[in-house]
Amino acid sequence: MTEINTILPKDLFVQMINLQTQKEKSADIWENSPYKDLVKLQSNNVGNVGETFMQNICDICQIEAHVDGSKTKELGGGVGDGLILNKSIEIKTSHRGSNSPSFQHELGETPWKSEFMVFIDVAPDSIYLTIIKNFGEEFYKSGVKCEPYFPTKSITWRKGTGAFKLDTTIKINEENIIKGYTFKIGDNVNLDELKTFILLKIE
Repeated sequence: MTEINTILPKDLFVQMINLQTQKEKSADIWENSPYKDLVKLQSNNVGNVGETFMQNICDICQIEAHVDGSKTKELGGGVGDGLILNKSIEIKTSHRGSNSPSFQHELGETPWKSEFMVFIDVAPDSIYLTIIKNFGEEFYKSGVKCEPYFPTKSITWRKGTGAFKLDTTIKINEENIIKGYTFKIGDNVNLDELKTFILLKIE
């Protein structure tokens, strides 16, 4: 047994850091994910990944799109992150939390301005793409459930002022695949099916 007076407090602290680091590593759901670097990005850069991803997907699928949130936001009062098929869209990108199978979306202070909402939810092994016709201002402020898309979830409005927030889950996304609101992107994706999905959702 080590004499207590031979252990320096600073060394003990380092040991505790190492112990906690090992615990985190063993619980890291992203360790072997191809998307693991996403969780290291600042939130605004996570958003940039989602926007550029959506633009490139549309390019590949030969769908008319002009997505660049930095330009629309700079205009002051600009609507959403750009256009797909001449419809204004707001793109929200989130990655799954390590401790829960949920995705947290910060919707901003006036999320109802765009015509469509695009949610890109990233799990370690797949990407969930959800496209819905946007809700109106009254709905956002009502606090009611987001049926039919997220029937167990309501939009949070902190203290009746400021930004709105919506959380969704893997379970909801999997159910929405069946309902036709969500497209799951994994290792093998049929681009024709993805194109059809986008065209059907944004009209």
